[in-house]
Amino acid sequence: MSGLVKLLTVVGILAMLAGCYEQIPPTTNGKILTPNGYKIETIPPSRTWVGWREELVLLDKSVKMYKEPMTILMRDKLELSFDVKARVRIGGSDDIINAMFDDITPRVLPNSISSGHKIVPINDVYTTYGRMLVRNVSRSVVSKYSIDDVNTNYENINNEIRLLLMEAFKTIPLTLDDVALGGLAYPDVVTRAVEQAKERQMGIEKEKSQVEIELTKKRGAEQLANADYRIRMIQAKTIRDENKMVSEGVTDKYLAYRRLEVQEKMAEAMRSNGNSTVFMPYEALPTVGSNVRIMSGK
Repeated sequence: MSGLVKLLTVVGILAMLAGCYEQIPPTTNGKILTPNGYKIETIPPSRTWVGWREELVLLDKSVKMYKEPMTILMRDKLELSFDVKARVRIGGSDDIINAMFDDITPRVLPNSISSGHKIVPINDVYTTYGRMLVRNVSRSVVSKYSIDDVNTNYENINNEIRLLLMEAFKTIPLTLDDVALGGLAYPDVVTRAVEQAKERQMGIEKEKSQVEIELTKKRGAEQLANADYRIRMIQAKTIRDENKMVSEGVTDKYLAYRRLEVQEKMAEAMRSNGNSTVFMPYEALPTVGSNVRIMSGK
């Protein structure tokens, strides 16, 4: 029995000396560190063999968003504050990754996915390579503009920063997924000027609206006046036409006839009142000098 135990002990020691399989967790890659340095290959998440006197070192491959607050002097000598947000992850060719280990020392992080292994955190890589690049490129692009040009050229500024950083990140152990300019904070003098311009514009629009209201009222009053005028003209024309028709119908014969009718009615009225006075029309007495001759019945 003791011989078997010794045999198993020897086998275990040999296995330990030979190496073992270790797990590379998700969102990490692995690099094997040998006594002669790092192997060239970068290993994706998997179980990998780690030989005797070798060590598994992890790379943090998670994607992180970083925000760089900046205040720069613009072309017109005014200061603009803004944020540059960059979404990055560790990446690059094997040569770039291997060269990174000359600048960054892996370390064990408590309560991390490294499970006790040494790891190269993405924060360390971004601080070492990415931050200064993001800030310098953003400053060089934005500072070419004046404050007034920023809003009208916002998309152009974003695109220029993105293209320059995408190219620059090819030389460092980071991959840039996206970058965006935001959090624009203009100087107080610009903000006040914009507010005053807005107030003036609102005043102009208000005045235009009031003028339009008054014009609408005037147009309505004009339409009513025109309608009243047309009505009065129609009424006047009606009266004129009636008068014309009446004047055309009033002849000498008609007037004589009307006089006779009036005299007849007067005579009837007097007779009905017991008065025997006789009314004789002028036309009936050729020698009479007045229109009517009155003859007494007595």
